[in-house]
Amino acid sequence: MIRRLFISVTTAQFRELLHKGIFALRRRIWPSIYGLPQVSRASTSLGHSSRILVHLHLHYPELWTEVSTHLSFLPKTSRIEISVTDNVGHSTRNQIQKEFPSAHIFEVPNVGRDVFPFLKLLQSITLSHFDAILKIHAKKSPQLSYGSRWRRQLLQGLLPSVDGVELLSMAVATARNISLAVPYSSVRSEQWWGANKSQALDIAALAGIPTLPKKFAFAGGSMFWAHPSALKWCQSLDLSLIDFASSSEHRDGSAAHAFERLFGAVPQLAGLHVISTQVLQDSRNAIIGHNF
Repeated sequence: MIRRLFISVTTAQFRELLHKGIFALRRRIWPSIYGLPQVSRASTSLGHSSRILVHLHLHYPELWTEVSTHLSFLPKTSRIEISVTDNVGHSTRNQIQKEFPSAHIFEVPNVGRDVFPFLKLLQSITLSHFDAILKIHAKKSPQLSYGSRWRRQLLQGLLPSVDGVELLSMAVATARNISLAVPYSSVRSEQWWGANKSQALDIAALAGIPTLPKKFAFAGGSMFWAHPSALKWCQSLDLSLIDFASSSEHRDGSAAHAFERLFGAVPQLAGLHVISTQVLQDSRNAIIGHNF
């Protein structure tokens, strides 16, 4: 009977169970092992809603319906900016405008994945006009066997419900030491530098940042809620000096992957940290810190 049970569990199912088990265990024991700081629930007692800026990058039109379900949880006052490539046809663009009449759609070249259009947007706005910024994209990750499942986990973690969006945006807007709020399963550390450290240091230097922290956390997948101050450094960059087009964009070593790490690393120099979105989604404290 036991043998039959194991035979019935596929490799993919086993990996998923193992993945869930590891993260559940990590959430329970890491604070006591590493002595990481914890934070209690953030206050949401502001007398008004947060001013939210949302950036969605859409390259795969077939994913719009899935993403739009989560976007519907946003406050009606949110400013929604949607970058698209020429892969997104008029029918999808019309559908977007029908569902979200106030959304602004702008076309970008298919370079730099979701990062290049996000940076272009940041350099066109006044950050002080917003309290919280949400960065998402319709991610397929064809190089990863679990890409679709990961995309759904990230969207659910960042846009879980109307109440969940309110709590997350208010937490990011009001907390003093938060740079990014990310789903727990996407938290990564400096151990995930890969082949990206050299280019990340070069990009940081272009922004006048001479060094990066030895230990930091970042959002794997580049989807997150951010406090505007955590992204201010991006506005001073001359994007023409950064090569977004060379190298395979699905591999380490691309500019997009370097920025993925920099979004978490640079704000930490100012004492701002990455936090798990679960801080407001369950009764347990989330871990903030740089020793993941």
